[in-house]
Amino acid sequence: MSYRIDLIAEFGLSDVLERVAALRMVEPVGYVEFMSRLFTSAVAITDSGGSQEEATYLERRLAHWGRRPAMRDPAACCTSA
Repeated sequence: MSYRIDLIAEFGLSDVLERVAALRMVEPVGYVEFMSRLFTSAVAITDSGGSQEEATYLERRLAHWGRRPAMRDPAACCTSA
């Protein structure tokens, strides 16, 4: 089990999150599977700055869970002038 999922359990949030039918918590996956899941998701929650870039490229909503986002200006990523 990943560190973040362990923290969710430690803070007693596992039961709450398991009741949200549309929410799926997953272990880290490879790039191709990640992109597939991101492409088919309505919203992703992550602590990865790289995921911010990929979500912007795929035009998907993403909530960053962490102390600070890795990207200072997500709108500037993956856009053409």
